[in-house]
Amino acid sequence: MAMVKEQHGPPHPSFELAKRLVDHHGFLATFLTFSNFSSPTQSAFLTSLPRSISSISIPFISLDDLPPGSNIETCICVLLHRSVPHVRSALQSLHQSNRLVAFVPDFFCSYTLPIAKELSIPHYIFVTSNLAFLAFMLHFPYLHETTTCQYHDLPEPLCLPGCVPLWGKDFIDPAKDRTSEVYKWVLRLAKGYVNAEGFLVNSFEKMEPKIAKAFNDGKHGHQPAYAVGPFVRYDRGEAERDESGCLAWLNKQLTGSVLFISFGSGGTLSIEQMNEIAFGLEESGQRFLWVVHTPSDKE
Repeated sequence: MAMVKEQHGPPHPSFELAKRLVDHHGFLATFLTFSNFSSPTQSAFLTSLPRSISSISIPFISLDDLPPGSNIETCICVLLHRSVPHVRSALQSLHQSNRLVAFVPDFFCSYTLPIAKELSIPHYIFVTSNLAFLAFMLHFPYLHETTTCQYHDLPEPLCLPGCVPLWGKDFIDPAKDRTSEVYKWVLRLAKGYVNAEGFLVNSFEKMEPKIAKAFNDGKHGHQPAYAVGPFVRYDRGEAERDESGCLAWLNKQLTGSVLFISFGSGGTLSIEQMNEIAFGLEESGQRFLWVVHTPSDKE
C-alpha cells in the first residue's frame, strides 16, 4: 500500500491510519513524503515507525518563481502539482516490485490520482479533516459552475445533505474569493476528487451522524465515504497522568455542555486575537476547553 502525505500539518492521522491497516490486515505501507517539508522532527518521527511502514522522499521542488507572500495553500497545491512526475516514478517502481493493493493520497494530493488509475491501482483519498469538509469540497465545483457572484453575496446559505446551513461568508478561506489565485488551485484540487474510488475520512459516525447517514444513503451522489477515524496518538500513561487536570474536569461536566476549541497546527493567534477570544468566551458564560499555542505577533 502506498500513501502520500504532504506533511504541512500534523503527520499523525495518516500514520495512525497506516498503523491500523498494517496491524489489522497485515499490509506493508510506504509513504511518499516531500523534502520541502522535511525537518529534524519529521525525520525522527519517520525513524520511529515500525519496519512495516517505510518512506520514500520526493526530491525538493523549487517554488522560487511564486510571488512573495503567496498563500500557503497555493504553495502546497503548486508543489504537489509539480511533484506528479516524481510520484509517478515512485509508484511505477513500487508497482513493479510489490503488489500494491491501494494508493491513498492525502486530500491535498488529488492531482496524483490519475497515475494510480493509469497503473490500475485502487485509489482512495484520505481526508484528515471531516465529513462536512468532504461534502463541501465535492459540491464546490458545481457551486462554481452555477453561480457568478462572490459567495458572501449569495442570498441563501448552502444546504448540503446532513450538514448545517453554511453562509458564503463562512466558507473556508481559500474558497471565498473566486478572483484569487488560491481559489483557482483549490477548485482544481476539488475537481480532482472525482477521480477517487472512495474516501477514507478521519471522523466517526457519532461525531457527524446526519452527514454520515447522508453519505451512506447516497444523498451526496458521489463515491462512497468511510468514516474510519478518529486517528489520534493515544498514550495511556499520559492520559492517566492528566497533568493539566483537563480530562478530570471534562468528565465532571454534563454531556453536550462543553465547547471544544482548537484551531489546528496552523492556528497561531496574535496576543490581541487571543485576548479577544478569551474575553468573548469568558463573557459568554459557556464552559469550554481550549487548545492553545503560544501567541505570536509575527506575520
